[in-house]
Amino acid sequence: MTGRIDDAHRQQGPHLLRRVSQEDLQAVVARLLERDVDLRELANLIDTRPGLQAFVMTAANSVGNGLEHRVRDVHHAIVLLGIRRMLKLFDSQLDETNRWSPA
Repeated sequence: MTGRIDDAHRQQGPHLLRRVSQEDLQAVVARLLERDVDLRELANLIDTRPGLQAFVMTAANSVGNGLEHRVRDVHHAIVLLGIRRMLKLFDSQLDETNRWSPA
């Protein structure tokens, strides 16, 4: 055993449970760009889509945030991350989705 991943087990794009549709990503970005974005409504939108929820909660609970406790609520995650950072995260996720989409 060499410790390398063979071709049969190599990851082919984002993990199925982490996949987020481009439409869902675009819906969140559209909400984030609204002049008077309602964070509760945004949290409700994200809560209804497991891929989005996992994405936001993973970002909020990353080690880089330096939190002592885990964020367990999507609304709290949105407030913690802020609108600008959320836009950057979702923009990068849209790029990633486009990269793995079949041509």
